[in-house]
Amino acid sequence: MRRFVYNKTMTSIFVHLLKGNRVFKNVDGHIQDKLISLAKPQDYSSNRFLTLAGEFWPFLFMVMKGNMVILKESSEGRTLTITELGPGEIFWGPAFFDEKVPNPATMQFTQDSSIYLWQRDEVLPIFLENGSITWELSKLMLDRMLKASDIITGLAFQPV
Repeated sequence: MRRFVYNKTMTSIFVHLLKGNRVFKNVDGHIQDKLISLAKPQDYSSNRFLTLAGEFWPFLFMVMKGNMVILKESSEGRTLTITELGPGEIFWGPAFFDEKVPNPATMQFTQDSSIYLWQRDEVLPIFLENGSITWELSKLMLDRMLKASDIITGLAFQPV
């Protein structure tokens, strides 16, 4: 992981992405500003891992630029791409919601990428006080579960 000083252009791109994201766009401006101030910018080179399956990772992040994949690995060493994330998309480790739950998947960057990262303990009070954030995050989780269900159905009923 490399840390860079972010210039005004990079920060304004992040602000634009956050304010346009379905989870945060309907939140009061002062709450958006608080979330922006708590986000930690980080840069990663292609093929670097953000976190590995089995790790406890209590963060939420937004991709500012680049691309990453969420991977599931079998005991035989095969890899399945669960989803890809690009600019403006958010994701989290399970420990963001429950500190005792490890990551079931690995997160890897496929391009040089920049993300903004929130620590669970810093944003949890904001999320708990602002029901619209948790509601939209729940809807996003539902969308991703339905997409995963479609993938599983396609794999399970594929002719062998």
